[in-house]
Amino acid sequence: LDHYSLDDLNRMIEQAASLDIAVALAGSLNESDIKILRHSHAEILGIRSAACEKSSRTRPLCRARLNGLVDLFTAASPGTGCNSSLD
Repeated sequence: LDHYSLDDLNRMIEQAASLDIAVALAGSLNESDIKILRHSHAEILGIRSAACEKSSRTRPLCRARLNGLVDLFTAASPGTGCNSSLD
């Protein structure tokens, strides 16, 4: 989202799909990115940092953050915990 709008991404994803290529979007995605990208046509969103304690890939997965991410995809309010929000 630093380089392409959601519309631009969806156009690229549709082009890839026409060639039977699945698209995954990743790269230090945070809660606001995920809120936007959940409306993309991507097959996969990489959420590793967002799922770990303190948004750090070197920290353990955090159940509360995982639950918050699930909430994002089920239109519920995201959970909080693990000493930080999903930002």
